[in-house]
Amino acid sequence: MKTVIIGGIAGGLSAASQIKREEHGAQVIVLEKSGDVSYAACGMPYNLFYKDKPVEDLHALSLDEIRKERGIDYRLYHEVVAIDPSRKEVTVVDRELSREYREKYDYLVYATGNQPNRLSLPGFDDADVFHFKTLDDTRLVKNIIYEKSPANVILVKKKSDGFRLKARQV
Repeated sequence: MKTVIIGGIAGGLSAASQIKREEHGAQVIVLEKSGDVSYAACGMPYNLFYKDKPVEDLHALSLDEIRKERGIDYRLYHEVVAIDPSRKEVTVVDRELSREYREKYDYLVYATGNQPNRLSLPGFDDADVFHFKTLDDTRLVKNIIYEKSPANVILVKKKSDGFRLKARQV
């Protein structure tokens, strides 16, 4: 059995790990378009306020642990650009080697995550408003905070019971 998983962060890696636990001999390929392995996304906003704490500290597992200990073929910088269900194959762009290839599968898991909620309020579409989905988003904002030194940073987090604001001088 060969399973291809599109997306290698929390959901994708969880699915891959569960498949390997259930069927140790299964071939599991995770295609992750970013350069990051699975990470604790909930820690991204908190990491911003620690200048010397690397964003990579949010990684849940190392690439070696995923590949060697879990037996998962985890491919970074691999973006799926097409899915052909009738042929049971995906078209993949390997951005490190600048090549395109097709990967066959028996089972396909689509685990690309969510999209940030974008508020439709005045000011929330300004160039200095950022949304968090990836560690690259965290790297960008952290760089702005410590390179451009804004006077204040405000985090807005949507909760089921409304919005939560956190303000901090940096």
